[in-house]
Amino acid sequence: MNNTRVMNETLLCEWIYKLESGNTSPCCELLRKKYFSAGGGFFQSSADGGSQFWKGLHEVKRWMKFGSAYKIGCGDSVQFWDDIWLGESPLKIQCPYIHSVCSDPDKTVKQMLSGGEWEINLRRSLGQDELPNWLRLQDLLGTVQLTTKRDIMIWKLNPSGRFTTKSLYKEIVFGGVKDILLQELWKAPTPLKTRVFMWLMLQGRIQVAKKLKKMNWSGSPLCKLYGLE
Repeated sequence: MNNTRVMNETLLCEWIYKLESGNTSPCCELLRKKYFSAGGGFFQSSADGGSQFWKGLHEVKRWMKFGSAYKIGCGDSVQFWDDIWLGESPLKIQCPYIHSVCSDPDKTVKQMLSGGEWEINLRRSLGQDELPNWLRLQDLLGTVQLTTKRDIMIWKLNPSGRFTTKSLYKEIVFGGVKDILLQELWKAPTPLKTRVFMWLMLQGRIQVAKKLKKMNWSGSPLCKLYGLE
């Protein structure tokens, strides 16, 4: 049984993926021209003044962080600290001490590069224990070469690297954890309506008298067979 609200959100997220992965369809090009600022991607755009559809995309954009990474190009649509673009995790995870004292944590990769040099401004001097983190960051950045090409989003929850609503739906609903009980339920050799009823019961969605009472139902909350709640 699908959660309709989550499914709708994953369908909206598919549009974000199209915009960030370089899809050149007329619809995507139109949205980019209308809403993207000069030098930036979807996550640098604003929902203010946009259509209901555009505002809807911004309402679900948090889900895209679950499985997205970037193949770096010009760096203008990739958050330096928050996005996965260098290694297998965000730089704020790889170099937490530097991120904690960085004075510009919201800049894009391109904004952090000035005159061919990485400009990482810190609010204070680093302590002895923090220096290895700084050296690690310098080693990582030494391998980066920006180009004039568009940054391309890659979907890490799918081996192909392409976004699927199914992979995001599983991540949102199950968080990567499988419910063995429900898996066994759907495999049970019983009529479909019985399995659906059991699923609703396990989800607490059966409108029993006790539940109806909370909704100001005027009937008795007692079981007709046993006289119990």
